[in-house]
Amino acid sequence: DPVPAEPWSGSRDASKYGNNSVQINLLTNKIVGNEDCLYLNVFIKKIKPGKKRAIMVWIHGGSFSRGSGDATMHGPDYIVQKDVVLVTLNYRLGAL
Repeated sequence: DPVPAEPWSGSRDASKYGNNSVQINLLTNKIVGNEDCLYLNVFIKKIKPGKKRAIMVWIHGGSFSRGSGDATMHGPDYIVQKDVVLVTLNYRLGAL
């Protein structure tokens, strides 16, 4: 069953990707990932207060059986350089 996130104070380190969803690695045929996988990744250039920006939400493909929202295959640089806020995410896949 889902549990609420533990509260924290101050800044939260968001410099690393969250866990990938449980899935089969097609190269090794082993199960990888973690059930604790519901994470958002937000990529931006330096934000100036008061300026509105377009937001693009990218949901990775993979037939609901593999993949993740991290930038190992699809880097955010092109979108971010266009002054767009890019949001990617991890979601539970078919293995669960």
